[in-house]
Amino acid sequence: MVMSADVDAYTEALKGFKASLRHKVVAEYDMEGDLDRGRKQVAEIGAKVKPDLILAVGIWALQAVAKEASTVPVVYAMVLNPPSVIGSGAKNITGASMNVPVEQTIRVLKQLGPQIRRVGVMFDRAKTGYLVARAEAVVRDEGLQLVAREIRSAKEAISALDTLGEQGVDALWVLPDETKLAPAVLQQMLLFSYRRKVPLIGLSESQAQMGALLSLSFASSED
Repeated sequence: MVMSADVDAYTEALKGFKASLRHKVVAEYDMEGDLDRGRKQVAEIGAKVKPDLILAVGIWALQAVAKEASTVPVVYAMVLNPPSVIGSGAKNITGASMNVPVEQTIRVLKQLGPQIRRVGVMFDRAKTGYLVARAEAVVRDEGLQLVAREIRSAKEAISALDTLGEQGVDALWVLPDETKLAPAVLQQMLLFSYRRKVPLIGLSESQAQMGALLSLSFASSED
């Protein structure tokens, strides 16, 4: 078992996995948020532990395991947007994504009221292009319009937001994309929402606390 860092959400996920597991846990590793440390741990797992399966908890653990373990079956948990890490070619990796279904997000946006017609979104095609493609199909069915602007770096976010503002979006949606989740980009999105009185739909409790109108996310436990 490889855990990205010793935080409550990851610890709860690990505890739940152990409670339902009928097989022996042969080794546990804590990356302490250090990707290089995680890669060394995964190399040690392959050379010394030789397990039948690896559990990766959190995105850093999945990044380390996906890069180093190409033959051992891998199960991931507590990972947002896993396709951006594992791609489409990995045959030995599976798990439970923390992504909120696109359909549910669009449904919530529509419930905000008839004034929400044009939904603005910034995305990196390599990371969340597949989500935007899915969203474009869903919004058409719901009578909404997706106004998407591609960005490849945090530096492009301000100009993309200016363009979205000029095009008159009625809501702004945060995707699970590390390019957009950079603190500077998120801050600009919050400022855009505040200054233009446009609701921002986030993807974590912390974003709601920072100023997003609401956030959609999965709980780490059933409590």
